[in-house]
Amino acid sequence: MPTIDPTPAERTRWVALLVSRSRQRTLLCPFFAKCDGLLLIDPLSPVREFRPNRERTSEAICELILGSGATKLVCGFIGTAERERLAASGIDIRVGSCARSVASLVREFNALPSASSLRGDDAPLGSDAPSRGASGLRYAPANTAMRPRRPRRTDRH
Repeated sequence: MPTIDPTPAERTRWVALLVSRSRQRTLLCPFFAKCDGLLLIDPLSPVREFRPNRERTSEAICELILGSGATKLVCGFIGTAERERLAASGIDIRVGSCARSVASLVREFNALPSASSLRGDDAPLGSDAPSRGASGLRYAPANTAMRPRRPRRTDRH
């Protein structure tokens, strides 16, 4: 049975993710322009569409995102210029953890931190985020962000 391309109105509910693909898994990519492609997912049905990022430039991936018709984007990282360009086009950009599954990122899209809360290209999220340096925590789910951390076990050898 042939499939019918969704109309742009139906495309607005789709979530776009910048992903890296391997034979076994599809993961959120920690890089913006160097991702393998754009994965479009309809959260209300099992429909998925992958669009490869052949040129691997910021300009090309922005054009791919804008051409997809999706109004929601999840990425592991996004630069200021690209964030401003996509946001000006009406795209809701969220930053997700590359350690989480693609399905959970789509399911919990509204709980992810907005990319507009970033200060600069690589600053921690939010104005109340602790200053931890370059190797520190970059994202914590909202429900665990305020919990105190348990001390680390040092008796293991």
